[in-house]
Amino acid sequence: MSRFIFCDPEDGLYEDITLDEFDPETQTKKEELKKAKQEEMLNELEFKNLNLEQREVCRVRRKLLQYLYRLKTYECILGGVHAAAERFNEKFFQKFRSENIVEIAVNYARDNNIEALETLFTFHWEDLRPHRLGILSNFPETTNPHEYRSLLPEVGNDKSVIPWEEDRWREKDWSEEDFCRTIIEPVLPDLGGFLYEENPGLKEFRMANPNTDDLSKWYSFRACEIERLSRQVDLSVELVKLATERGVEGLSELLDNLVTMEMLVYDCYVDENLTFDELQKMADYDKLELIMSKASTEMYTKCLHKWLVPFLQQCEHRQPGTFTSLLRDYIVTKAKTDLTLPTKIFEASKATQKRPIISSQDDVMSMALEALYVCGRDDQLDLALEIFQCLPQKGYGKETKESIRLHKEIDKLERHLGALKILHEQDVKKPLHYILETEKDADDAKMLMIRLTRAAGKRSEPLSEIAWRKLHDDVIQLQNQVYRCLSSGLCHEVQQISGSTTRYKLLSLTGNKGDSWLEQKLSITSPSTFRIVLAGTIGGDTSDMAVDDIRIKSGQCK
Repeated sequence: MSRFIFCDPEDGLYEDITLDEFDPETQTKKEELKKAKQEEMLNELEFKNLNLEQREVCRVRRKLLQYLYRLKTYECILGGVHAAAERFNEKFFQKFRSENIVEIAVNYARDNNIEALETLFTFHWEDLRPHRLGILSNFPETTNPHEYRSLLPEVGNDKSVIPWEEDRWREKDWSEEDFCRTIIEPVLPDLGGFLYEENPGLKEFRMANPNTDDLSKWYSFRACEIERLSRQVDLSVELVKLATERGVEGLSELLDNLVTMEMLVYDCYVDENLTFDELQKMADYDKLELIMSKASTEMYTKCLHKWLVPFLQQCEHRQPGTFTSLLRDYIVTKAKTDLTLPTKIFEASKATQKRPIISSQDDVMSMALEALYVCGRDDQLDLALEIFQCLPQKGYGKETKESIRLHKEIDKLERHLGALKILHEQDVKKPLHYILETEKDADDAKMLMIRLTRAAGKRSEPLSEIAWRKLHDDVIQLQNQVYRCLSSGLCHEVQQISGSTTRYKLLSLTGNKGDSWLEQKLSITSPSTFRIVLAGTIGGDTSDMAVDDIRIKSGQCK
């Protein structure tokens, strides 16, 4: 039968030895003797056979020790023994000494009492350790994480989680050891259960020894929670940056998205209904479109440097090559319906710019070519010419096979723009890609020439002789520069046939006229300059016709 005897543990302990009170090691020897004596006495006890009275003694001892530890903790929170003497609140301590330690920690977090929570972590780490991440999740979402950075978990250079530096007010008492605790309190209370009932999302972070992946998940969870509950995305950004500084990996994409959200909220003034969850699900191109949709035409160039470039740099850091590909997609998409914004991008990418949007002049040329030829507008020739003026001249920069090829394409573009300018001057509106698509198609090219000359002939005011000559020169220039699939003779014929607005049929012959020459005389009277057009069509592969010996004389026909 086990017995408890109340006695002085040091009574008679030092009788058989001599101790020098001035020896620094004396106290250590005393502690060793006391510990040995205590272990001897504990070994004589059978804790599983304790009666109710004995168990109550153990329970009371544990409770008194708890009160003692809580008192020391409370003194530390108040600023030390001397400060506690002035600031001690008896009513508060009566609750503090018995309250659930996890609840106390959570309340300190919610009150932004960082120093008090740090004290609890240090001296009550054993109880708080499994709930550290849950407790930290109770700081107000409007509190800047920088304020409680000292409490945030950290990863060391060896890629392992740095343990919290805990301390104890004294060595663990025998009544607190498992062999006694399991008898007095067989079922431990769930000190932190309420945390996970209030916020089920925290359940996966209930752990005593989180690894680096667990920390990455928690930082991500908490950052999203802060943004969702407070709508202060800058605080979420701050938390993730602190995590990165503390060696936590796997947060770069989250940080990029948060920075983008921060830009949308504080710079672009995006629709307040946009959630961070929605933004995370968006493709990078859609994010780019959303960002730049808030840039006015007047401030567009400034916004290119302030919004577009930083966002594309984020994407490039995460996946090399996306800066150019996303920008190309954006320019081409805009150019399909309007060259206004692409023009501003190319103006900001000239070789003379200190900070060009597009750093590679080869990319400038290739993007400009794609943008100009994809444009479906027939009323933006001036903008197309402005873009052309932004392109680098031959000889600029290092010459490569690609730059040589691109400059050949630019020369071709110049001819196409020249052709388009001629058409516009003659009131024939076409997009640039029409020139590219028809330059080698003889039928389409011929129809274009016919339309060009007929359009000139249908003007409300008849063209002067000088205007007709200019039209003739334009047609020949179109053929020479672009439409080489047509002969110059055919172009001349088309212009002559299609160009006159008023026609009079003087003679028409059809059918078989035999194989002998026929003579025909016609009288022509005209108050102004006129043209004589001879036109004919044969009936088949075996038929033919001929006109010869044409004479034009003044006077009456005889």
